[in-house]
Amino acid sequence: MKKKINLAFLSVLILFSWLCPGTIVNAASNIQVTESILTFSQLGRRDMIMRGPFDSASIDFSLPADWELQDGTELQLLISASFTGEPGTKSIQVNDYIGAELDIYFNGAYQQSIPLKYGENIAYQVPISAKDLVSRSNDGLYSIYFELNASIDCDFSPRSTTIVISSSSSISLPYIQGLLNLDLRRLPWPIYQPGKQLPNSTLVVLPNSPSPDEMQAALLTMAAFGRMTNSELSMSVISLSGLNNTFRDQAHLIFVGKPSDISLLSEIELPLAIQGARYSSPEMQEDDGLIQITNSKWNKSKTILVISGNTDAGVVKAAQALTTSNILTSNTNRYSIISKVNPNPSVDIRSDVTENPIADSDYLFSSLGYLPQSSSGAGIHNFIYEFNIPPGQTSIDKPYVDILFSISKLADMTRSGMTISLNGNRIGGAKFSTDEPDPSTVRANLPSSFLRTGRNIISIDVALVPLNICSSISFNDGLWVTIHPESILHLPLILASVTTGNAVDIKSYPYPFLNDPTLTSTTFILPPSDPSAGFAAGKIAYDLGSRSTGSIISFEVDFDKNLSVETKNTQNLIIIGIPNTLETLNELQDSMPAYFEPNSNSAILESQQVIYRISPNKSLGYLELFSLPWDSQYTALQVLGTNPEGLILAGDALIQESIRNTLRGNFAIVDVKQALVVDTRTGVGLGRVASDNAPGDVQQIIPEDLQTPTPVISNTSAGIRNLSLVSLIIVVVLMLLVILIAVRQSTKKTEN
Repeated sequence: MKKKINLAFLSVLILFSWLCPGTIVNAASNIQVTESILTFSQLGRRDMIMRGPFDSASIDFSLPADWELQDGTELQLLISASFTGEPGTKSIQVNDYIGAELDIYFNGAYQQSIPLKYGENIAYQVPISAKDLVSRSNDGLYSIYFELNASIDCDFSPRSTTIVISSSSSISLPYIQGLLNLDLRRLPWPIYQPGKQLPNSTLVVLPNSPSPDEMQAALLTMAAFGRMTNSELSMSVISLSGLNNTFRDQAHLIFVGKPSDISLLSEIELPLAIQGARYSSPEMQEDDGLIQITNSKWNKSKTILVISGNTDAGVVKAAQALTTSNILTSNTNRYSIISKVNPNPSVDIRSDVTENPIADSDYLFSSLGYLPQSSSGAGIHNFIYEFNIPPGQTSIDKPYVDILFSISKLADMTRSGMTISLNGNRIGGAKFSTDEPDPSTVRANLPSSFLRTGRNIISIDVALVPLNICSSISFNDGLWVTIHPESILHLPLILASVTTGNAVDIKSYPYPFLNDPTLTSTTFILPPSDPSAGFAAGKIAYDLGSRSTGSIISFEVDFDKNLSVETKNTQNLIIIGIPNTLETLNELQDSMPAYFEPNSNSAILESQQVIYRISPNKSLGYLELFSLPWDSQYTALQVLGTNPEGLILAGDALIQESIRNTLRGNFAIVDVKQALVVDTRTGVGLGRVASDNAPGDVQQIIPEDLQTPTPVISNTSAGIRNLSLVSLIIVVVLMLLVILIAVRQSTKKTEN
């Protein structure tokens, strides 16, 4: 999997550091052509080592959706080539031909063969044919393929050729920027492009003083993109006042809210225009929701998406519709009007969820739209198959895939084999045998933990090793593998159901919230107009959306002080903010593992033997999990911080699996370096904060009412300990002085 970019703001700067553009004006057509140079390292490739007699390597990459590559695209290769063994190892000189060639393909089309020269980082220029510049892949991927032909190694044993294509090699990309052909039905494209190495930041922009419904819509939008992109998009929530010119010009923007609350919308050319701070289209009714997409007026390579409506109810409808990942457009594909949304009720969807699949369980690859796929030559061959799990459905009964394939008899079966992956996770494979039937079948189980709502990818890697590495027929068309369309995907699906039960500890996140696949029984509680709380809530909503299997996502948002009786009695709560801004904590104090004194952001653990008061200047995050006092069937998760930085620390600890897996308790303190966990129900855990706090950050308090006494070191014993330490240091220093004097005297005697 590709690495995800954690901070949207930083990726804007990274973009400029990766692209080195120059501008050329085509005098004949008066079209401005921009040229960017990307190194192989920037395309995600390290040095590629290839060994003779035959070998291959490749690079797959994506480019911004609005780039139209122009004639003049060229590879600048830096290749180190050498060989061992006879003949000529003693007389070879730098730049001498070594008897081997490198064949180069772009987007599957042959470009040229270059004779390889002896030496390190020899430069080669390879122009790319203009007719091959358009990607042939459905997802816009470009490919560069290298094939080493060092057949001379077969003629002169024990000669062995090795080449290294440096990651500092580059590709020069002249392009013009065309207007994107935007279509809501293709979302998340072009905001998100699978496999794209270049940063692609997205900002969800809220009014400066959003209503609870507008905040709900923003978090639902985050959840929708978390689901659609499998959490692979750099995305954050900011307020309108935080949208400076740099962010505005370099990021995809998603405006969420009523046009009366976002004045900037009136400056944007939208499919349904704004008149007098509202949409006045005859197609819309008062409480309808509206989703629109258009090109950014500030950067035509970027997109503006608008989740809106004339009323709060309309804004929420638009966001809820987005979470379905299935948008029906209106007169043009650039806007959609939503009249009504029917969220799933928070009840069991089916009583027989373990018995009756809702559709046929077995799918031939041909029914998924795939023909026979073949590939030839020695090396590793990759085959990709995609399928979708609709929102609201989940798998049961041990799904699997049966790969039906045929393989050339010229392959060395003892050294060839197959590896199968699901969504980037290896799940199975096989080593071939000499008595392999034709065709053969390899089965791989599909673990439910690796399946996703929406797009899933099965990747098949077949390694072909010829019986005779020096046989040209083995290396080329004579060595092949075919995946047949009669291969079977066994995927029994049922409607996702609601379960009950409280989480045991913080590590259990995202449960109990995902016990309801639509998250209908979850409410976010936030302080009003707090950008840091909105930022943290957006990250959590994004994460929950990527995990949700419901057909729609429909959690609620309430501002602090606004909790209704219905919310208290029917909802799990995720409470986010800085403690002294949340009055809700006062109602929950008796149930919380750690409470907060009035106007304080320092947590107090009364059940622990050692209690710490934290300096207001210390950035700490807090995570607390407990049953609600109004109904113990429902759970509260609190994500808190001593300040905005601490709040972000707490949110990151919750959604980052490597940290969350250590949180085996109901209360955690998070600082920059570690998370310290306590279970106040059992008394197990650490009643302390990080040991490297600056002086004055932490004050230790021993409560008087503790039943179990705590050993206390008296001032006298502490003084003796300090005195012993000072004495030891003095002794060591004196010993060093004695040794130094002895060495000097010995030197003088030698000189005399």
